[in-house]
Amino acid sequence: MRKYIFLAIFLCVLNIAKSQTHISGTLYLDIENGIIDGKIKMNNFPHNKKLSLILHKGMNIKFVIENGKVIFNNPKELVDGSNIQYEFHRWVNDNKVLDSLSDIYIEYSGKFPTFNNDEETADDDKGVVAIKNGILRTTTQYPIIPFFIESENGNFYSTQTYDLQIESPKDITVYLNGCDIQKGKSLHFLNDVPLDFFMYAGTFNTLEVDKVKLLNTTLTKDDATAISNEINKIREFYKQKLGIAYNNEVVLPQIFTIGPKNQYSGWGFTVSPTIVLDYNSIQSKIQNGKFNDKGFITTIAHEMGHKYFGGILKVPSNLWHFYAESIAQYLSFKYIETQSKSDYLTFLRNATFNDRYKSLTLPNYYEIEKTDRNITNVSYDYYYLYLFGFEKEFGKEKTFELLRQMLKNAQDYSKYNSDFFRFNAMKTGISEKQWDNFNEKYLKSKNCLKEFDLNKM
Repeated sequence: MRKYIFLAIFLCVLNIAKSQTHISGTLYLDIENGIIDGKIKMNNFPHNKKLSLILHKGMNIKFVIENGKVIFNNPKELVDGSNIQYEFHRWVNDNKVLDSLSDIYIEYSGKFPTFNNDEETADDDKGVVAIKNGILRTTTQYPIIPFFIESENGNFYSTQTYDLQIESPKDITVYLNGCDIQKGKSLHFLNDVPLDFFMYAGTFNTLEVDKVKLLNTTLTKDDATAISNEINKIREFYKQKLGIAYNNEVVLPQIFTIGPKNQYSGWGFTVSPTIVLDYNSIQSKIQNGKFNDKGFITTIAHEMGHKYFGGILKVPSNLWHFYAESIAQYLSFKYIETQSKSDYLTFLRNATFNDRYKSLTLPNYYEIEKTDRNITNVSYDYYYLYLFGFEKEFGKEKTFELLRQMLKNAQDYSKYNSDFFRFNAMKTGISEKQWDNFNEKYLKSKNCLKEFDLNKM
């Protein structure tokens, strides 16, 4: 796995709806034995829609109750290999999906393997319910907290508010995405800001500096201050360039693997405002309160960029590769440019401006949506060239104006889909002729790398 690979929040690749569910009830965690039990009430979801429920396949549902009555839940299909989609039915006939669902209550139980330093499995990724050395890591991707999907169009209602009780047989430290860290056997979490689910729980230390929290850290307070200072600089960069303040706390849990030992070296993912990565490894690269590792800084800047692209602007189609990953990568490189022009050019040379990429034939912008090709890696290393092309033709400030327009019009993406780029580009004041020229040279090209000279960037 190459150094500094980034993963976007999982739900960028899915059809995401604007409403959110409210979750209340109790989640029982016996981390030492890998046991998770849920007694959950769900409400504030859209009515008069055909809804299904998504839950990790490791969870065994006891029952689902609506208005005091047990309702039938029929497993429809295995999703992504690890989740089950349950459709709700009224017994009017076998095919009628429940059209109007009121508040429901669900009980379920699951048991997951636990690992120690000497054990590993063959696979681990962002979605795995990972338990190692007394710490649990879990995300919405393979949910231990259920959420809804519209049966007919696949829209997900994954962002949720919480009034959740966490119970444990012994004292544990728990971080629930968007909530304060708590420690104890019986913990109560309230969050009225809808977020995707992420939990980091177990026995570990914490460290807080300014608006940055580090979980399971070996860093000193001085090290944490260096991270906080860098994050504050990135906050200011995004505020200036995108016109929207980055006021969120940044929570940094130390990543761990139940897979191959070096799997997560230089690797990160985000479930905003949480960024999970191997930050303990950078301790030796902090000197006199400053970083000497621009790759780590680029990782942080990329993941913070998902607050905007992947967060404010959510794209339901395969074009998330460009609108989430490529734009976040562009932003991270532009931040590095403000710190060191030589490092900036080195990153571009290593990532894209090389013989390997010059020889590739790739789906163009208009083909991304329907391609069957795995374009995850090129979303980091190639498709951001569309923005560099815009910058080459119209300038840096005009490019940031384009990005600001995209964020301003984020809720209207579905009206335009692949034409969203053009719609916002025209809002910057360029002419039809200028757009046509840009469109031909970059967006319609199978490889627009030929349009650039790294020595002139």
